[in-house]
Amino acid sequence: MAKPSYVFKWCEEELDADGNLSRVAPPPEVELTGTLIRQPIFRLWWNEMQYNFSQWIQFLSEKEVIGTINSVETGTFASDSLASTQWGGTWVTQGTDTLGTVAITVYKKTAL
Repeated sequence: MAKPSYVFKWCEEELDADGNLSRVAPPPEVELTGTLIRQPIFRLWWNEMQYNFSQWIQFLSEKEVIGTINSVETGTFASDSLASTQWGGTWVTQGTDTLGTVAITVYKKTAL
């Protein structure tokens, strides 16, 4: 499957044209069970769900996937944790190499 060309966004506005809320989170008891048999889903809850999904898709689409390789000049980061802080997720040193006369440290993303 090819990567979609855009991230679907839903219910970006908190208020509708009449000034009413356009989305709200359902109460905890509904979150636990979902809607029940023959119970219609409340429009504001549906909009909140779709908004939340689209926000997560946007967030995750901006992250490097696990297995991504980055390289920087050796000495840029004193530890893997500093690379992880800079790039987000968990990055682990894979080794070093030399490119021309420059020492390069190679990192691999191992977790989001």
